[in-house]
Amino acid sequence: MPLLTTSTAEAKNLNADTALAKEDWSADTSPEAVKQQTKVLEGGLAGISMINESSDGQLGRWVEENHDDDDTRAFALFVYKKVEELGIEKKHKTVLVLMQALFTENVVAEVPEFAPLFAEMVNSEKHQKSLLDGIERLVGLS
Repeated sequence: MPLLTTSTAEAKNLNADTALAKEDWSADTSPEAVKQQTKVLEGGLAGISMINESSDGQLGRWVEENHDDDDTRAFALFVYKKVEELGIEKKHKTVLVLMQALFTENVVAEVPEFAPLFAEMVNSEKHQKSLLDGIERLVGLS
């Protein structure tokens, strides 16, 4: 017990007049204050997009916007350059995105045009599975 008594006595003698002691550490949690703080936070987030579009999403959108039916072989080269630019040439999901974005209902006629692109990109078992998944999605099996 003497230790506790000594500590209490010492605590009474501490200088409470410090800068840290003068700071207001409490927060107003009244409903009005919470509403006001919520408005401030919402205003700060107004200019921020909550959706950070992935590289795969950017690629899919880019392919759809820039699709060139006249010169598909040249377009396939541009697609590969875009894939490299985005840094996703080694990702297996990129193959699936390209399958969905490049091919239309004329897939049988389009396959030979884009075959070199897929031959370059499909280089692992995961890539092969993504290619098959893309084919399944095109024909409506999944």
